[in-house]
Amino acid sequence: MLSLNSISVAVSFVLGILSTKIISLFLGAPGMAVIGSLRNFTTMLKSMATLGINNSVVKFVVENKNDKKELSIIYSTFFWLFLIISSLLGLTTLLFSKSISELLFFSDYYVIPIQIFGLILPLLVINTFWLAIYNGLEEFKKVIYIQIISNILIFLVTAILIWKQKVLGGLLSIVFGELIMVFVTFIYVRNSKEYFVFDLQKIIDKKCNISREHPPQFTSMYYIILEI
Repeated sequence: MLSLNSISVAVSFVLGILSTKIISLFLGAPGMAVIGSLRNFTTMLKSMATLGINNSVVKFVVENKNDKKELSIIYSTFFWLFLIISSLLGLTTLLFSKSISELLFFSDYYVIPIQIFGLILPLLVINTFWLAIYNGLEEFKKVIYIQIISNILIFLVTAILIWKQKVLGGLLSIVFGELIMVFVTFIYVRNSKEYFVFDLQKIIDKKCNISREHPPQFTSMYYIILEI
């Protein structure tokens, strides 16, 4: 386990250095600044879409991993919560993509990467949800393999896009890189469906015991089953 984790860290470190070299070589300092702006924006939006409660997902899964009924409620609660919030944020990003581009890059020329990101934001958040479940179930090897494979593919796509499209390619590589991780994770999820079995139902958490001493618990829930 430690050896596999070390490989993952090493791969990420080496590819990170190579990516920086490629960006600086083909795009220079201005290009790096533009890419950095979009990366900061996407990171901020993903954090907003998940409400910063990834650790809570992991915690609840760990505490209830042997209770399939409770896991189903937990999965459904967070699934719908993440999906609704990310969809609203994605729609807002699409509607104001031109203004966001002008704010980030002082130009509306790079509006396309922002629009694509708005479209795929729900997928990115669901991917975060999947990884949180894997972590909660202590399937750490799967998470590490996903990271290694994704990092390699993202590096290749980044190098090609920057080579072909320069700054626009660099911006697109951030968006498509996120999408690559979704596809890689989805392949693993399909091959381990038993970890992700739950009813797609809308859960309303009416009562949570919230205090400094006691973290939120799923103590009293009422739910409506949606026919899909």
